Amino acid sequence: MIRKLVLCIGACLAAGFFFNTSSNSTAPQKMPLWHVGVDASKQKAKNVYDVIIVGGGFGGLSCGSLLAKHGYKVLLLEKNPTVGGLCSSYEVNGYRFCYGAEDIEGLGEKGEVTYLLGQLGIDRSALFVPNTHTFLDGTKTITVGVEKNAFEEALIQTFKKDEADIRRFFIKAREVYDEGFDSEMVKKWGIILPQELLPSVMSEAWNKDYPTTHKNLLEWAKKPYQDVLDEYFTNQDIKTALCGFVPYVGAKPFNTPASDIVLHVFGYFFSGGYQAIGTPMRFAEVLASYIKTNRGEVLCNHHVEKILVDKTGVRGVRVGTDEFFAPVVVSNVNAKTTYFDLLDPEVVPPAFLNALFNLPLGNSTLALHLAVDDPLSDYTSVVQDRYNFTYIAIPTKNDPSLAPEGKSTVIVRETVRFTNFIQNTKEEEEQYLKDRTADLLEKATALVPQLAKGAVIKKVVTPHTYAELANIPYGAVYGFDVANSRLKLYFRSPIPGLYLSNASLGHAGVDGVISSGILCSHDIMGWTGNK
Repeated sequence: MIRKLVLCIGACLAAGFFFNTSSNSTAPQKMPLWHVGVDASKQKAKNVYDVIIVGGGFGGLSCGSLLAKHGYKVLLLEKNPTVGGLCSSYEVNGYRFCYGAEDIEGLGEKGEVTYLLGQLGIDRSALFVPNTHTFLDGTKTITVGVEKNAFEEALIQTFKKDEADIRRFFIKAREVYDEGFDSEMVKKWGIILPQELLPSVMSEAWNKDYPTTHKNLLEWAKKPYQDVLDEYFTNQDIKTALCGFVPYVGAKPFNTPASDIVLHVFGYFFSGGYQAIGTPMRFAEVLASYIKTNRGEVLCNHHVEKILVDKTGVRGVRVGTDEFFAPVVVSNVNAKTTYFDLLDPEVVPPAFLNALFNLPLGNSTLALHLAVDDPLSDYTSVVQDRYNFTYIAIPTKNDPSLAPEGKSTVIVRETVRFTNFIQNTKEEEEQYLKDRTADLLEKATALVPQLAKGAVIKKVVTPHTYAELANIPYGAVYGFDVANSRLKLYFRSPIPGLYLSNASLGHAGVDGVISSGILCSHDIMGWTGNK
């Protein structure tokens, strides 16, 4: 992959690029200004579509389903046998496992997933159930139920002497959260919009009042999250508890704006995390079915090899010897894969490619999928030991159908860097993986002792697995290193008609990629609003 990136940049610098675009559309830090009109009412030939979506993850599925709702002829192409991307699943000996997303945000009143389900008329209760959580931070254990404000109240029960500080912090955090998920914006568009779009898609009065109505959000946007925690608390254990979900979005508290952490993490604290019934792949299949029943097509085992571009912009994609045509293509694939693998280098501005090449990727994960001969009824559905960086999900706690009666599926994971899995020799790499697996299982057994005698490893999921599963360089499941990004990627690419809809845009997680899909759908439809 890296060698290919270098060759692509060299070719691009030598050949230049197709488009005579202004500095607004080629500068890495400015959002491209193009818009491609699509006439959904016009009849299309068999291999011609309004929109083609590359990749069957939740970003592409959410975009495709919303477009299908509004009458667009959509083609979604997925290289794997099933949709779901990183959230696809498999079954072995009666145990069903998912590769990712055991704890999903965005299902609160203003959440992106809630908006998507509402637009499609899908009953949330048929697909999701709230998780219960146990957080272990050194000597402290915090158990969180599913009631409203459960995390805040559990934190107060654990740190009773700090109740006043905790309540003061959460009052402010809610103000920041509510201003970010602005009621008028969410009601109209369902997501937090990029700043660059606000002048054109929100009212003049709304924009004029923005500095006043969003003063708390703007205040915390200027402060690193760590500084805010230090401002409110002296108790280090509380700070640790409030950083529990931060690593999973690829951020660091000391150099990430507090507003970003609140908007992309605190949904877990305010509304809770949810498990998809029957694994998230069932949710993915529901969205795929919606596309297919509303004029669209979903083709699995179709690996897009090239996004086709001419001098005016996107014109379609190539799969083997077949070509499919559309004026709009949405890439639900990592940005580096999109720009360096799926596009010819000469069609992308050289400065953009160079900046993208140097953009650091975020974390991956190492996961153990365990079949356990015990119902594990004494545990919450999610257990996290943040001191030892160990995460345990017990999906059968909420959905017993995922394992034989009286038994459990358990997923143990930790955040890792892909580079740690590339050793000098194959033997060294295998030994490293063996050591890491043993260490992770030992830490999990300390939290759930039944694993010592009743657990069988069904699969070890490494960064290599994620890299292969979803065409992600280095298996970077959380996209780019958002704390150190030197390039801001937008949902519109520098190529007219080409959109990106995935974690590369700066917010990982199912809710994040769904948000990017919703954003693309609105832009393709010309910001006409909900119908």
